[in-house]
Amino acid sequence: GSHRIQSFHAATDVLNVNTAGCPVPPEYDTTNWDFEENSETDPPADFEKNTADFTALSVSDAVHGGAVACMLTWTSTSNQDLYQGYYSPVTGGSDVTFSFWALDNDIGGRIRPAMTFYDADKGYLTNEYSSGYTVDSADWQQMTFTATAPPLAVYARAYVRMYDVSSDWDGEASVAIDDWSLTAQ
Repeated sequence: GSHRIQSFHAATDVLNVNTAGCPVPPEYDTTNWDFEENSETDPPADFEKNTADFTALSVSDAVHGGAVACMLTWTSTSNQDLYQGYYSPVTGGSDVTFSFWALDNDIGGRIRPAMTFYDADKGYLTNEYSSGYTVDSADWQQMTFTATAPPLAVYARAYVRMYDVSSDWDGEASVAIDDWSLTAQ
């Protein structure tokens, strides 16, 4: 995958490093938070996988709004995370609300909303997790989570965390998500 070069001395240490062969990092935005960019990419455009034991693929048969949603399917009892790629601007001390719709009718798994806060250099500050999880239902359910940004926060990224439900785990679980939003007050 990807590599990071970090200088522990003056910035001049890395002036002669040739980065011509390095991939250009994607420029994330919020245009696909409704998952309408129907593609075969895993994860969908404008999202990142923070773990590897799941797929995040476009589907058109389980949709909350529009024509396409995202089906999360995981095959591990370890927690799995799908992050928005875009670093949303926030103000320290203000409330930030993450909302999305979920269709969870798989008894083997559940998901919950979470957020990571970052400083001005996009350095990690803290994670915040909702106390609410999806429940098994044949109907779409809106998941909403509000957290207060820590004082030094300048950015936030929302994510969904996937869990197995050990008593019903059969080696795989799937939950559809749609209509993602992150709003800073």
